[in-house]
Amino acid sequence: MLAIPDLPLHAITAFEHLTGLTVSVHDHSRSLWSYLTPEHFAHRIPICRVIKTVRDDACVRFESVLLRSEALIHPEGLVKVCHAGLVEWFVPILVDGRVGVQLFAGVRRPGPRLARVLHDPSPLSRTGPWSPHVAALRPVDDEEAEWILEGLRQLAGRIAAWRVTVAPGGRRDLPRDEAIRQHIVAHHGDADYGIAQLADHLGLSASRTGHAVSEACGASFIELLIEVRLRTASGFLRHTSLPVAQVAARCGFGNRSHFQHLFRRRFGTTPARFRRSGSTAA
Repeated sequence: MLAIPDLPLHAITAFEHLTGLTVSVHDHSRSLWSYLTPEHFAHRIPICRVIKTVRDDACVRFESVLLRSEALIHPEGLVKVCHAGLVEWFVPILVDGRVGVQLFAGVRRPGPRLARVLHDPSPLSRTGPWSPHVAALRPVDDEEAEWILEGLRQLAGRIAAWRVTVAPGGRRDLPRDEAIRQHIVAHHGDADYGIAQLADHLGLSASRTGHAVSEACGASFIELLIEVRLRTASGFLRHTSLPVAQVAARCGFGNRSHFQHLFRRRFGTTPARFRRSGSTAA
């Protein structure tokens, strides 16, 4: 049976397998940062990365500004064509009337019968060093585009339902491994959070809790806690302009030097370089 903390990754992987497209997530609600790896919050498609090195400002204006406003007009999502001529699918997840999460799936190139799309209004030419790669992509028409859009809507619905489950006050009858992970996610931002608080939650002694965590999750309490804190930190670095010291503090790291050491060991680079390598700060 699929564990609740694994559902977002499982659902995204299934969509990608069925469509051959790649999903990227813009999570303004921060609810997914602790459950997905940083790669899911950036455009992993090689051609997109090439385009962004040349015209990142245009990409940000279209995806983070225009589409965020269009989400309230088109809550069921839409098919878009960016300034570089790439077809991508977009579906928002609304949270309390606001855009909480933006799901993007791509990429393909427009076929001759693709008409129902939102075009990037940028005056920039679509030609560039990436043009031959765009021409080599598989074309898509209106009928197939609609099927893919429906699939992305289903993925969005799956994630939206999952968010309710993991929200405070959600399911309380969780298996032990899921209850442990959920408690860590909920409290990892508290620098004083430790195994004693989890022990109280589980109704066990601190020593027994350590064994219970290893048995249920296949990792130690501190390993799970650090991983959640580092994933959340990567989200702050990619999607906000908060200073590194504030990111460390918000993610439960009382010592900035310790945070930087752990971050570099986990991601192979410093927090500052990680931010510069793929920032979409808003």
